[in-house]
Amino acid sequence: MTITIIADGSCHQSEKVGAWAALVVVDIPNMDTYSYRIEGSEKTASSYRMEIAPVVAALKTIDPKYKGRVNVLTDHSGLADAINRHVPHRKADHCDDLLKELKDFTMQYRIKAEYRKGHTGDGAHEWCDRLSKQRSAEMIGVGV
Repeated sequence: MTITIIADGSCHQSEKVGAWAALVVVDIPNMDTYSYRIEGSEKTASSYRMEIAPVVAALKTIDPKYKGRVNVLTDHSGLADAINRHVPHRKADHCDDLLKELKDFTMQYRIKAEYRKGHTGDGAHEWCDRLSKQRSAEMIGVGV
């Protein structure tokens, strides 16, 4: 079994509010593939926090007994480095709690992050991007 997390976040810098979305895809060999979505928002946010939050939230949904691979697809190279090399992004403002949880998860699961340039037509990633932007805009009463 392989689990893939596709995640993105959005932050309105002037308002410091943000939202995120993730799609979790579970692929079971010789059986079905299924997926589920999770989303959230924060009233005090940073761009980097909104990139980390959906990954941490998605990892929390995985059975702690799971021992397979977890792939994370992100458009944030700093997040990929934080996962693969345990190197936090240099601008990790207000993210210590999430970075600690992320580090704990990297010790619990076999996590591999793959950086993918954003806005290149990847359907699942574009969906996460649109949903997070829509949700953060709704928080400040603005249309997307």
